[in-house]
Amino acid sequence: MAKVDREVAQDCVDAWLEARRIKPKKREEKKESIEAIIDAVEDGVIMIDPDTNEITQMLDFPVQNSDGVVTVKELVYKPRLTVLERDKGIKGVKADDGFGLVHGYISAMTDTPKQVLKSLDMQDYNVCQNLATLFM
Repeated sequence: MAKVDREVAQDCVDAWLEARRIKPKKREEKKESIEAIIDAVEDGVIMIDPDTNEITQMLDFPVQNSDGVVTVKELVYKPRLTVLERDKGIKGVKADDGFGLVHGYISAMTDTPKQVLKSLDMQDYNVCQNLATLFM
């Protein structure tokens, strides 16, 4: 994972937020998540493709099967979600289940089954959560 300097990371995330048309008010509300995303870009955990706005998260702790074979080493996030994609991800989740909703959004954003996401280390999952808050 290649580290980048803070200014480059900030510019990268700002360009992504602009492309997603995240309004200033929402940016202020989600300031902590945005800072965490900038940190992840700076640390080389997240890479944002400037042409497609697709995000790739390299897992610090890749998911392994019972034989110790790595089955998931990265998550790739869509630049946008449709209502249909979101609904598929949160299907069966109660409206008052905040954790379930975030989990469903992450599943929809990455096309990753919820059961696989449950295998993520919390350090990796925290990055997922910060990204998900900007889609909600």
